[in-house]
Amino acid sequence: MPGPIQPDAYDDVLAIDFARFWHIRTERNQVWDALEPWFQTHGYILYPRTPAGFLIPPASVLYDLCTDAVQFPHAYAPEKTSLGRMMCPAPAVFPAVNRDRRDVVIKILPSNSPELAIFKHLVTEPQRSNPMNLTVPVLDLLYYDDNYSFVVMPRWATASSLPDTGFDSLRTAFQFAMSILQVLTSLHNNGIVYRDFKPANVLINCYHSSEFCYDFRPFFTTKQARFVLCDFNLSVMFPSDTPLANRLLPVSESEWGSPEYHPPDVANGETVYDPFAYDVACLGGVLCATIGVRPLYVCIQHVWLTLPTSPKHSILPLLHLSSHLFSIA
Repeated sequence: MPGPIQPDAYDDVLAIDFARFWHIRTERNQVWDALEPWFQTHGYILYPRTPAGFLIPPASVLYDLCTDAVQFPHAYAPEKTSLGRMMCPAPAVFPAVNRDRRDVVIKILPSNSPELAIFKHLVTEPQRSNPMNLTVPVLDLLYYDDNYSFVVMPRWATASSLPDTGFDSLRTAFQFAMSILQVLTSLHNNGIVYRDFKPANVLINCYHSSEFCYDFRPFFTTKQARFVLCDFNLSVMFPSDTPLANRLLPVSESEWGSPEYHPPDVANGETVYDPFAYDVACLGGVLCATIGVRPLYVCIQHVWLTLPTSPKHSILPLLHLSSHLFSIA
């Protein structure tokens, strides 16, 4: 391990335009590479990068992935094996290994960002003990300086990327739907509007590598599988004393996120919209796309259509959940 690092040792590295960091790969690689010794002093070893741009678990770390039980919040592995290489999931996220030889992902955030404020709220004791707070677990919050901080989370798989996800099973479909309904209820009860519903933002506590083909269906039949929501970069947390009638946003912001899951609720000349009700409608679009195969809303030449779900993957057994949808709108 290198010795202690002066607080301002990397100020020149992080003093960059965050937009450039997001879009220019060479610059963000330089940032992560320069910060590697700093992370080591905090107990994290970043994944090495291959010349082709892939990220691989450190060769010096011995993995003993547990297949018999899941040690929450860490991930289930279908067999004891290497995790394989991976591409960096997002510019602001980088995988690493902690002191316990567990795989994590580290996300860089501006210290004054609404997303960091939401993460800090989600790690308070009332939220940690809230069974409906099905958001990605936060393992650590690392303060760098007044400009940047880091959130450490377990490395989980994106539910939509898994083969044989088992959504043809009523049990799994129901668990997926109920998990997302519960976490949305919890967020809304805390004045947080999500605004970025899409299947890629739903994680499940297991490993996945595109290099290996695993059968995850046995895991889905256990009570250890958990679906959680991640990525709050578009979320807004209203102050608790804000009246409900004032919890509105400019209608231009309704386009943020993933428009393919957005309803046509703001196509009639509105200037503001209710983001909480809009969240619920977007959730319906994601549920239909994930469980029903096809999107619920499609815009063809500015004409909105509501499509039926595929009969092969009918979600009729889930229709009684509509009462939950209306209760959190």
